[in-house]
Formats: sequence, C-alpha cells, structure tokens
Amino acid sequence: MMQSKWSNVEVKKLFQTVEKYKNENKSLLDAFKEFAKKSNRKPNSVRNYYYLEIRELSQNIERQKKLGIDLSNHKVNFSDKFSEEETKSLIKEILRQKCMGVSVRKSCLNLADGDLSKMVRFQNKFRNISATNRKLYEQCLSELKSEGLGIKSEKRNVVYMKPQERKLSDEDVNSLFLGLINLVKKTAIENVEKSLVSETEFANTTLRQTLSKLSQAEKTVSTLSSELSSLQIENKKIREENILLKTKIAKFMSQQIVKTNKNKSLVKYLREMKASGNNIWTKI
Repeated sequence: MMQSKWSNVEVKKLFQTVEKYKNENKSLLDAFKEFAKKSNRKPNSVRNYYYLEIRELSQNIERQKKLGIDLSNHKVNFSDKFSEEETKSLIKEILRQKCMGVSVRKSCLNLADGDLSKMVRFQNKFRNISATNRKLYEQCLSELKSEGLGIKSEKRNVVYMKPQERKLSDEDVNSLFLGLINLVKKTAIENVEKSLVSETEFANTTLRQTLSKLSQAEKTVSTLSSELSSLQIENKKIREENILLKTKIAKFMSQQIVKTNKNKSLVKYLREMKASGNNIWTKI
C-alpha cells in the first residue's frame, strides 16, 4: 500500500529527530531508522525525503519559518562523495582501530581529527557499507588479516597476528597490550552489569514479597477493626440494657419498701387499739 504524503507535522518531527541525533553525535542512519519505525515508512524513503526537503527548504524561506526549521543544523554537502579508493581506505582504517578495541564512533572521531560533522559522515559511510556492501566489507577485512591485523567477531575485540618471520616490534607489542587491556575492561564491565542485574532482581523479589505481606496485614487489620466495631456496638447495647434493668430493680425495691412500711404502721395501730380494750373485728 502506498504511503500517504508527508504532513507538516511529520516534516517537523523528522528534522527534530535528526537534530537530536546530531547533538548526541549519533549517525543519521540511526535517526532515519528510528523515524521510519515510528512513521511506518522505509528508512531509505525517509532518507531520500530528508535530503529532498533540505533542497526545497533552502529555496523557500517562508516555508522554513512556517515549519520552524533552522537549516543551519541540516547542512549537507551533496557534491562531496567518497571515491572507491577513499571508501576502501576509510573502511580498512575503521576496522583496524576496531581491532584495537576502539569503538566505531571513536575511530571515526579520530579520523576526523575531532570534527563532529566529518565524524558523523565517516560513521554513516561505514555503517552503510557494512549493511549494503558486504563484499567490500569482507574484502577489507580479509586484507587486514593478511596484513596481520583483523577481527574475528563483531561482538569481540580481538587482535590477530599472522605468522611472523621477524620479532614483534614495539608497535606490535603495544597494539596487543592495548587490545588485551580493552578486553579485560569490557569483561569487568560485563561482570559488574550482571552483578547489578542480579542484585536488582533480588531486591525486586524481596520488595514484592514485603508488599504482599503488608497487603495481607492490612486486610487482617481491616477485618479486626470491623470486628472491634461490632463488639463496641454490642457492648454499648448491653450497657444500656443493664442500666434499664437496674432502674427496674430499683423501682421494684422502692415499691416493696413502701408496702413494708405500710404493713408495719397497721400492725402498730392494731396493737394500740387492742391495748386500749377496743374490740377489733376482722372480716374474713
């Protein structure tokens, strides 16, 4: 399915992505790949459009202002191309430094004498050749090995020496020594990273277990709080019933006391009447 036309928003985001990668001294190829992934386009299409848009914007100041794009951050020398000899020489030199434990980016910076724009240009060329012209890449690698220096794996920095009929020079020894130092440093860093990952995983597991226990404890506290609230309500109800019962008992006792007093007064009156000689008749 054909991709839709570029909107102004996409153009601005593309140029912002390129500026970000340039500021971080990263390759334009990586910038194109990142934007291609986000915009569902092909890296080559993004690259071609970028260069085309630079040409058009350079002739349309009004559109530059509208999009807010500063072309001073996007200068491209279209006429300065690598010759076949320059390309081969560049690839071999980068591979040579890579064998000594130097990263591709650092190798390109060394070859550019600190010029960042050249460094990015060299880096882009190397990555383009390694991705699209493996024949030239392997040829350069083979020549390096035949000269006594090469790499065995993209993932390792290893120095190879072809059988020598003469003694090793000081330069050879230094090269080997530097390669070994970089290999030891890389191994040490990898070990530290593995240790940190292991410790982080252990800490995360402990944290999850603690949070689980805390959650269970919170549920238990909540249950106990609910039961305590019910007991307090029941206790209040019992106290109220107790007070009511005590009130009834007190009232009943007071009534009994009054009756007892009345009975005592009547007995006393009858006795007095009898003592005075009056006949007392009782009705049965």
